[in-house]
Amino acid sequence: MKAIKNQIVVTSGIDLHGDSIPLEILKEFYEEMPEPWLLNNNHDLSKPPIAIGYNKKFSEIEDGKWAIMMDVDILDEEEFKKMGGFSISYLRNLITMNPSRPGDIEILFNPMVVTKSEVDELVGLSTEKLQIDARELIQKAYEIPFVLILKFCALAFFTAFFGKMGSDTWDLLRDKIKSLAQKRNKEILTPPICQFIFERRQQDLRVEVIVTIKVDTFDLIETKSSTLEPFLENIFSSFKQTNFKRISISFNEKNEDWKMDYCLTQDGKILKY
Repeated sequence: MKAIKNQIVVTSGIDLHGDSIPLEILKEFYEEMPEPWLLNNNHDLSKPPIAIGYNKKFSEIEDGKWAIMMDVDILDEEEFKKMGGFSISYLRNLITMNPSRPGDIEILFNPMVVTKSEVDELVGLSTEKLQIDARELIQKAYEIPFVLILKFCALAFFTAFFGKMGSDTWDLLRDKIKSLAQKRNKEILTPPICQFIFERRQQDLRVEVIVTIKVDTFDLIETKSSTLEPFLENIFSSFKQTNFKRISISFNEKNEDWKMDYCLTQDGKILKY
């Protein structure tokens, strides 16, 4: 495993896209940055992390230019070489119909792929019982795929959304997302996908669960959402005495069942079946 000391992972300077992170945003990102910090493969949470960072520092590297530095262990050197370096992501600009309370669902979108006006239409599907918020997810990478991330507060809410509680809203949301993906289909190299994220309790731990579905197979999330709970239970049973941090799941179209892409433990280890 390759280790790098005092690696600069992000600065307040101008990047290859001609953008820069304001110093106050960089400070906020540093304060909220978890330790250990995980570098995802092209910002794709459905793939195993390719590096892990620790011992974070916030330092001035030039006059008026600041950086976040970390000691980094490279977990997958081949994938890391393809990325060509470090790239972080961060959230900004909440879009909501009701700022007095958090949304029941939060859509994370890259404004380089989906426009604010298109996301306004999704947020506009909010009802009195179901509030949809959105937030810009700033990602810088060589290839930016079409990915919309829908965050739910818990597995129970996620399952209920595709049942009676949210079926009407989901029908409208699904059709709009499909329409957006269809517009982008010729512009991107990879199939448009949606990632559904919710938390699942493991005793006192909060485990992040990521479910990845291709937009053109959305019907699967409707017909198979109720089978996710027993599938997760099977994962917990298969890896007893393991404290999970993240579980990534997708659908195996050949077997017509869920499959585990990988699990991440609290101490940064990657597990696969």
